[in-house]
Amino acid sequence: MVSLFFYTTLLYSLVISFYLNKKMGRVTLVFLFTCISILFINIGFYSLYLEQKHISEAYIPVLVSSIGLLIVNIAYLLVFFLKKSKKTMLYSPQLKKDSYSSIVLISMIVYFFVSLYFVLLGYVPLFKAIKDMLTYGFQTGTLNSYRVSRNIYINPDAAYIPLQGFFQTLRYFGLPVCISLNLFYVKEYKVAKLMVVIALFLLIISGQRWPLMYALMGLVIYFSYLKIDKKKLNLTLRKIIIITVSLGIFTSVLLGRNTVEGETLMTNIWMGVIDLYNRIFLGNALVPFLSYTIFPSEVSYYYGWTWIQNLLAYLPGPFPSFPVTFYQLVFKDDTGFTAPPDFYTEAYINFSWLGVMVISFLWGTFIYFIETLFSKAKTVYHYSYLVLLGILISFTSFSGMTFLIGGVIIIIFIEIIRYTSVFIMKKT
Repeated sequence: MVSLFFYTTLLYSLVISFYLNKKMGRVTLVFLFTCISILFINIGFYSLYLEQKHISEAYIPVLVSSIGLLIVNIAYLLVFFLKKSKKTMLYSPQLKKDSYSSIVLISMIVYFFVSLYFVLLGYVPLFKAIKDMLTYGFQTGTLNSYRVSRNIYINPDAAYIPLQGFFQTLRYFGLPVCISLNLFYVKEYKVAKLMVVIALFLLIISGQRWPLMYALMGLVIYFSYLKIDKKKLNLTLRKIIIITVSLGIFTSVLLGRNTVEGETLMTNIWMGVIDLYNRIFLGNALVPFLSYTIFPSEVSYYYGWTWIQNLLAYLPGPFPSFPVTFYQLVFKDDTGFTAPPDFYTEAYINFSWLGVMVISFLWGTFIYFIETLFSKAKTVYHYSYLVLLGILISFTSFSGMTFLIGGVIIIIFIEIIRYTSVFIMKKT
């Protein structure tokens, strides 16, 4: 019965989201949310359920995530019909040449802070890993050791970098905004192409795969809502996906989690593919899946505290976010690995089944209203901010709703720079 329910709800969710794509004339945010949810959470929960049927609570995460995903799609569909929506009006940017100087300034400031993070860190993880690989060959944990060594929750000898969370938020979300802003001007200014290349470079050198995923989703959303030829759109998206997957495999090989020392290059590339596969389909689902064995039997419902703790984590100082606490609760381990509860699990551990249904319905409604703003964007800034919100909404399926906070911080930061630069230009 659990398997039948799983396949039925996922099928209905996909049918609804594909139908909405057809009606809207473009890829919708609810479709992206659905795809990310299925890839990163739903499939993982179901696979773990099949492996762990002996656990009495094993079926709960499958039902929770399936019901939640279906309700998100139903809510979006209901609002779509109630509003009598037609095809999405695509965005045709009105470029102002005098405004590009502000975009260059914003990009340079964001790039400066992202680069400063690596200066304070003392090394660039990707460069160190490549150097070690060229010197010693394939080794277990080549890049992963450099990533872990900077985490103060895992490594007590690591030096805390002031405003570390802000620097990381800039890298994750500020760089995709800079890419979007500069892409509008690549035909008018050669420097715009350089700005895009620098942003992509800074995304890659951290040695993390998530920034690549955010950039991929940002580019998909960016091109999907512009007035461009459909064949050109499909070709562009295909190229973006191929390049991103290739970089993801390359990074996975360097991380060395499945590296077989002394083996051939092709063997270790295949190990990298397996690691990337496990990271996507199982890596984000394991900790939330196990959490159902302690909620609410050992740990009572949080009634909203998980979101409050995530807000507090944005304050200066090494305050752990709830994903760190969540990992420690589930594994009863003081090590501070980051393992966020997914959207559905976080709703469940706060307000049980009722929370899953109510919050999922509200979230589907919220996604719809954010989507309607794309055609109303008045400037390239507005459009780029909507691209960022689209990225965040798509990935909230496995990161939770407070994932949006980082994006809001980046938007405020960029707006401050923007209006300050305009004020100074007017004065001078």
